[in-house]
Amino acid sequence: DCILALQAGEMSVKISNLKERLSSIYALDLFLNNTDRHGKNYLFRTSLDRIVMLAFDFSLAWLAHGPQLRGLPSSDSNTMMAHRFLERAYGFDAPTALRMIDSIAGLPENWITPCSAAIPEQWKQGAEIDLAVEWWGSQERLDRCEQLRGVFK
Repeated sequence: DCILALQAGEMSVKISNLKERLSSIYALDLFLNNTDRHGKNYLFRTSLDRIVMLAFDFSLAWLAHGPQLRGLPSSDSNTMMAHRFLERAYGFDAPTALRMIDSIAGLPENWITPCSAAIPEQWKQGAEIDLAVEWWGSQERLDRCEQLRGVFK
């Protein structure tokens, strides 16, 4: 029901700060070069008297395109088509997207080390985890954040 209401443009009355939430998710998707964001990889749950929207399914993000995050989703990717649709329905909040990028830039260099160590071995098949962890601690991550700041200004 929530996916249908989201597609119909009716979720802003059910989710507070929906425009900001969608803008944060979009910024994260661009940072991670997620090419497959679509309506079916939003998760909705109730919390007291409201609905909370979460994003999941990053299988075509981060390590899917190599250990370093480069490039952006193409204009015909699911992510970009979904963003254009949702932006028409709910708007886009550039300051919120910029805050997400600032949060990513502000992460300590080694924050990802324990996360990567917790990845189950069967999920690591062929992934260059060490190179990805190295990238997160590099200037290139900060350069990517700067690139995306230019996209959102």
